[in-house]
Amino acid sequence: MNSASRIQEKRLSTMTERNRSNMAAMAAPTSLVAKKRKHFLGVPAPLGYVAGVGRGATGFTTRSDIGPARDASDVPDDRHAPPSKRKNKKEEEEDDDEDLNDSNYDEFAGYGGSLFSKDPYDKDDEEADAIYEAIDRRMDEKRKEYREMKLRRELERYRQERPKIQQQFSDLKVSHSLSSDPPPSQDRLTINMSSAKGMRICFSAIIY
Repeated sequence: MNSASRIQEKRLSTMTERNRSNMAAMAAPTSLVAKKRKHFLGVPAPLGYVAGVGRGATGFTTRSDIGPARDASDVPDDRHAPPSKRKNKKEEEEDDDEDLNDSNYDEFAGYGGSLFSKDPYDKDDEEADAIYEAIDRRMDEKRKEYREMKLRRELERYRQERPKIQQQFSDLKVSHSLSSDPPPSQDRLTINMSSAKGMRICFSAIIY
């Protein structure tokens, strides 16, 4: 009995050792996975996070999302459309007078239209325009002398830097005129010869 019990105990011990080794072998991969597990797994995504945006995987819309296209031959059903609001004649004229074109728009002053263009022009407006015009004339007179002086200086400086072609060749023109004088004419020669001959006659000797 003792020998049989010993044999049974040995068998049990070997079985337990095998079970322990199998459990260790099974537990090893899980421990490796636990070591390699990323820290952000299982954590909620931050606010505004969209998966795949960093690598360009953005969403797109297909025809199945939009639905079938409408046929061009389909006639729109306007029987139940809401009635359009009719404008008065006065409102239509005001809309026509207002120019909202981009060419009439200024970034600083806005649209070039006048706010009081539709108001009547009375005596107060006339008086205000006369006052502003007088102020403008006075300011223009004060700046006139300075403006003329500045213009004169700029013109003189421009003429010094870029003289006319006539001024550049003025000295050459004078020298050319002196060297290309025409010779004396024949009439002048005859006059000179006759005067010389008369002088010889006047100073000839008298023989007694």
